[in-house]
Amino acid sequence: MKRVIAACCLALSLLAAPALAEETMGKPLLVVRFQQPVVHYEQSLYMVMSKALEANPNMQFDVVAVAPEGIDQMQNTQLIENTRKYGQQVMASMKQMGMPDSRMRLSSQTSPYVTSPEVHLFVY
Repeated sequence: MKRVIAACCLALSLLAAPALAEETMGKPLLVVRFQQPVVHYEQSLYMVMSKALEANPNMQFDVVAVAPEGIDQMQNTQLIENTRKYGQQVMASMKQMGMPDSRMRLSSQTSPYVTSPEVHLFVY
């Protein structure tokens, strides 16, 4: 029975493909999905930042804006530009919470695994 459960879990993990940022940076502390006009993420952001800083007061953060892939390079560029604004919004929230610019980095990318703009928060 344990082998059947383990095999099912393995199969599900292979089907659930991670975003590119996760493949190179590990699991994000927070994923904010911008699927509606107003997204209330600030409380969750504050909580994960607080826990990370509790573990290491000198923690630095990577903010990765992840856009869905477009049908061509021109559309990819537009999607990245739009999604990057969400990343800048998250960074502005972090700054309001007291995080200095020198401890945050912003990057952006497309991913075939997302269907709407997302912002992933990592530590480094």
